[in-house]
Amino acid sequence: MSCQRKRFDWRKIHDDLALRLAGFAATYEHNPVRVARLLEERTLRLAQAPAARGAGATLTRILVFTAGNERFGLGLEWVQEICPLGRIASLPGVSSALVGLINWRGEFVVVFDAARRLGSAPATQTSPRHAIVLRGGEPRLALAVGDFEGLVRIDVAQLQAPEQLGLTRHNFFKGMSADAVLVLDGDRLIGSLNEDARAA
Repeated sequence: MSCQRKRFDWRKIHDDLALRLAGFAATYEHNPVRVARLLEERTLRLAQAPAARGAGATLTRILVFTAGNERFGLGLEWVQEICPLGRIASLPGVSSALVGLINWRGEFVVVFDAARRLGSAPATQTSPRHAIVLRGGEPRLALAVGDFEGLVRIDVAQLQAPEQLGLTRHNFFKGMSADAVLVLDGDRLIGSLNEDARAA
């Protein structure tokens, strides 16, 4: 009885593996929020001493971005993804803060101009270039913003309250950080955007 060995095409196997790895890497390259979240979580776990776990419960991670002439921060738990602001389908007869619709992963997303919606003066030379796709909206929502400064940790208890800053134009600010970042209340912001989207 003869046994015939199966020949492997190692070149094909290596090429297939390289292709799969490239696709895997591209997924993470196009989703910087996911990469940043994973790195931040790992850093926090490694940096915390066992006895200190659970301390500092008011610390939260925020994504800092620009809109108009101001800097804003939004809790990372409200951020689904960051993507370039591509082609926008405008909607007639809606408020100037509602920019239109974009196609995100085959899904229509309602996009708001962050500067106009948050009451910031429009930037003089720059226009929104990125979209922050938000979690928790129905329909799916996004903010059109300028640039990103990255992820930072803040102590919510140390924020200056909105009433101390004269921020009476909106009720979805948690306050301002020591380095002048206006921190948003994700619940109230998305609730307000949901109402605007449904009314459009």
